[in-house]
Amino acid sequence: MLKNSFITLLTAALLLTGCQSRTDIFKAETGKKIIDPVEQKHLDYMERQGWYTAETIHRHPFADLIMSRYSNDVTVEEHQYFTDALDEYPKKWMFKNMTVSSVVRWLDNHQIVLSVRSYPGWTAEPNEQPRIIILNVDSGKITDSGYRGTLECLSHTGDMMISVNPRPDEGQKTDAQHNWFIGTWGQLLKEIPWEINVFIPKYLCRFAHYFDPIKTKNGDTSITIQTWMFPLLPEHGVIKETLKTTVTPWEYIHEVMKVPIKADNISNDYKYELIKPNGEIIQTSMESPLSDYFYYQPWDSSYYFTKTARKPSVTFYPSGEKILHHPSRLFEFWTKNYLGVIDSRGTKTGILWSVQSTTRKWRIQGLYLEKNGRLIKIEEGAPSGGISLSHNGCRALVSIRPGKRFTKKEPEKTRVMLIDLCDIGEK
Repeated sequence: MLKNSFITLLTAALLLTGCQSRTDIFKAETGKKIIDPVEQKHLDYMERQGWYTAETIHRHPFADLIMSRYSNDVTVEEHQYFTDALDEYPKKWMFKNMTVSSVVRWLDNHQIVLSVRSYPGWTAEPNEQPRIIILNVDSGKITDSGYRGTLECLSHTGDMMISVNPRPDEGQKTDAQHNWFIGTWGQLLKEIPWEINVFIPKYLCRFAHYFDPIKTKNGDTSITIQTWMFPLLPEHGVIKETLKTTVTPWEYIHEVMKVPIKADNISNDYKYELIKPNGEIIQTSMESPLSDYFYYQPWDSSYYFTKTARKPSVTFYPSGEKILHHPSRLFEFWTKNYLGVIDSRGTKTGILWSVQSTTRKWRIQGLYLEKNGRLIKIEEGAPSGGISLSHNGCRALVSIRPGKRFTKKEPEKTRVMLIDLCDIGEK
């Protein structure tokens, strides 16, 4: 009776900690290990697949974490990789009583710019254009900028782009049906034609073309050369990516080279170059980035290429130097086991990791700040959408859905949170 009471008290103590461990609950009278039923289910599955058994589980690449996969709570093993600091950084909810209809961009370190269809004291009529307003995130003051339409882009230098739906009362239209305007903040804008096969670099706020393929043929082989020119800021040049694809038909391989193969022999050769404004060419391993995940960082004149946690994100400097930001082992485990989608943004104080749970294991969701070799969880809501950073890299606007996901209760709506990431001395 006393022994059973001891086991009950030990189990209760573990539950109160908010963590469950795969390792060390033992029966006092036998010394046998008690495995959590959920963990046992996972182990049974691995054994049926012929992957690992209780005796060989130590060979798994994530041996210390694999039994955490089906846990509903953060496990002791997972908590070894991060600490909780949910109240360490100041936060506040934004956009109360507003209907936001565009991206949100920073005008300076205290004011943001966005398009709205309503805010306290004004609501758009069905055929009325959205207003582009300035919101002071500290005081809450709202100022009408005088611009009308949907804010598409506003850079750190004041370059901007907006689109205008000619008939907002008829609902959404395609990009080609909108009127497009570019210019500098505070000045008159000029209309430009819509173009196809373009993207909008966030730091230029201008249309840029994807690539210009060149195809050549040479005898019995077919050589295709495609070139991507990805623009940086004018003073930094462009990244040039060249892909040379050589296809040798199988008939040539079989008849001339005497190789009995019935498939094309395809080889790809990539080359990356940074071309400076003065014509200087610097060989680099920095591949052409995806425009939606490539950001300029004014606080240290660098660029940040966001990737998922399956690959390292990259800080790229105009000199051609790059720094890789490898995800923590815990993040690799979560993504490789399909528990969540993880990406990152560079900030002045460290790397901000956004973790979105893709299962009912909501315990992993939130924002994690990697600073001075330390990984800390600073927000437990579910991130959704991108992160907008102030020019000094110290303030982040993040779309957050509070509470647990995938519950039977009506989920809370996604809201925008402002987080101050820098200490006073860092700003």
